[in-house]
Amino acid sequence: MCFLAAAALVAASALTAAADVRSVLVRIGVRGAALRRLAERAAKAPGGMSASAAALEQSISELDAAGLAPDRLAKLLARQPRALPPLLSHSPAALLAALRDTKGLPPAAQLIAAEPLLLTLDDVKLRAALDYLEPFVCAANRSAAEFVARQPQALLWRAEASSPVLETLREMGLDQRAVDRVSRWSPARQLASGDGARRSLSWLGRTLGLDAAALGRLVASFPPVVGLEPARLAASHAFLASEAGEAGAVAGLVRYPQ
Repeated sequence: MCFLAAAALVAASALTAAADVRSVLVRIGVRGAALRRLAERAAKAPGGMSASAAALEQSISELDAAGLAPDRLAKLLARQPRALPPLLSHSPAALLAALRDTKGLPPAAQLIAAEPLLLTLDDVKLRAALDYLEPFVCAANRSAAEFVARQPQALLWRAEASSPVLETLREMGLDQRAVDRVSRWSPARQLASGDGARRSLSWLGRTLGLDAAALGRLVASFPPVVGLEPARLAASHAFLASEAGEAGAVAGLVRYPQ
């Protein structure tokens, strides 16, 4: 009985924490389906019971002081729910200070607005990301900071086997061969965010009638396709369709995605 009572107390506490976080999200303007998704993510966040409304309130206040207003933050979280858990577990103060003190970077609020997943970094990870990027951009006589100013998502790439793009490929059901091919694709060529890759691959799947297996084969044959915007893909499709018809356009893009 004691064990059951303790388990019930833990479950109740977790639900209370999630409910508290939900009320804070409502206060800054999150509504509807986005609110449900974020509340579910808060309940599953690492640390569970430590995911408190107080921690979120502090994070919101620090981001506001850095120029990212609460209503703007609400829109970013609705767009990218994975940016919420870090705000529940630790203060973004160190990251914001490191961004502010790195010569050549735009304001932190501008960078985070462009890529909300930068909130998953801290000052140590930020420095590691800049150090990792430096060799790729030095040949162009630019610093990593100058490069990041144009491509904020570059900070999320690592020499490790995980990145937002790779996670997106896995979530969409692409096979390991496609993931490995993109993993070996140099960020110096063209960087893509996780959201950008999802938009591109969703367009390809919908327009060309490809399932996850076929998408995997296409990505494995030409990894840079994950960085192409749907508008560019649509332009190529329209040109081929005007020359070879719809069936020819589909066959051409599948066989020669480059």
